[in-house]
Amino acid sequence: MKLLKTKMAAVLLTVAVALGGVIAGIILIPTVQADNNVSASNTDDPLVSLSYVNEVLVPQIKADILSSVTNGDTASSGSFFSVVRLTYGQKLLSCGSVEIVLRSGKCSALCPGVNGIGDLTSGAELSNGQQLTANNLCLIPRNDGRGIICSTGEAYVMVRGQYTIE
Repeated sequence: MKLLKTKMAAVLLTVAVALGGVIAGIILIPTVQADNNVSASNTDDPLVSLSYVNEVLVPQIKADILSSVTNGDTASSGSFFSVVRLTYGQKLLSCGSVEIVLRSGKCSALCPGVNGIGDLTSGAELSNGQQLTANNLCLIPRNDGRGIICSTGEAYVMVRGQYTIE
């Protein structure tokens, strides 16, 4: 009988603690209300509509891309290669360390001094007037007037580094 009274007291104590926690939770938790003042298509709306993308973002992105493409100015492709189209007689001159890969057409090395252009694929040095080999990685290490000149109707080269086109 004494064991039954002890178990009964333990159950009652557990129920009292549980009810006390529920009541405390109801009293202490603040009420959260939804903000019904936000309407679609205003500045507080976190969603973007298709018309916003088409009318605002796309023209802005196009303008940014067009402003980064340069003709006759110094260009830099950073850490990736950019494709450059050269026409007959156009020169691509190094403004520092430049890597070049001839993809199509024909280009010749332009080396006004003693040093040539390093063909890293073949391990050769191209002197002034020598043809670049298609798909070979070439290196111009510094800005000293070296570059390439297009010797056909057009040529496509991949370039990494700063250069000018004349």
